[in-house]
Amino acid sequence: MALLRLPPELLQHTALLLCADQPLATPWPVRTLLLVARPLRAALDTNAFWAALYDQRFDSRAIQRRCFNPNAGDRADQLRLYYRLLKAIRIALARNDRPVLRVPGEDGEEDCSTEALLFSAYLMMLENDGKNYAQLAAAGLPLFLDRFLRDRLTDGQETNQGWPLDNGINGTALMLSWMFTTRGTHLFRCSMSLTLCRETSRGNSPATRRIHLPLAAFCSVHTTGTPLEFRKT
Repeated sequence: MALLRLPPELLQHTALLLCADQPLATPWPVRTLLLVARPLRAALDTNAFWAALYDQRFDSRAIQRRCFNPNAGDRADQLRLYYRLLKAIRIALARNDRPVLRVPGEDGEEDCSTEALLFSAYLMMLENDGKNYAQLAAAGLPLFLDRFLRDRLTDGQETNQGWPLDNGINGTALMLSWMFTTRGTHLFRCSMSLTLCRETSRGNSPATRRIHLPLAAFCSVHTTGTPLEFRKT
């Protein structure tokens, strides 16, 4: 096979070009090439190649500006973690249930909670220069956040005087929702809120009533400047 006669550097460059055609999709060309032949797998399954693929698809400049220069092994590990995160979000949206993030553990891979998944996405956005945002958006994180805020933000509010609980998972979800809010999505949510309020006034949406009632009745104690907190008198 003529392909196997190429130097490893050219093989890696060719694989990166194949992946560059669809930067927001799972890098299936690489997975296919890894299964072709052992010499091809040996040329591609290296920290240097995975680091180059990470640089193609995710942001690392923010880390370099603030902390340190991650080496090839660091970026290769981060690539695997990010793709587990994106896969967990896609599976959750397809099944319409809570996501499960599989992370390395002492006995192989283990499941991770929704709170840890949201926190991982939050850290990913702290390192964002554009690519991380695009990857999370393509995986469906904004839709997952919308479902979470509608279905789970009010969990336990009966023990907190009708307000959402002041905890890590709610705060992280709200901060991520704010990070993904644009003018277009803001106007859309405003129009949807007006529609839901009309449904609530007719008594057609008890679940929506639980979300909107504290904000409508006691709007003066709701803070919009600090999304990680819920203040009440």
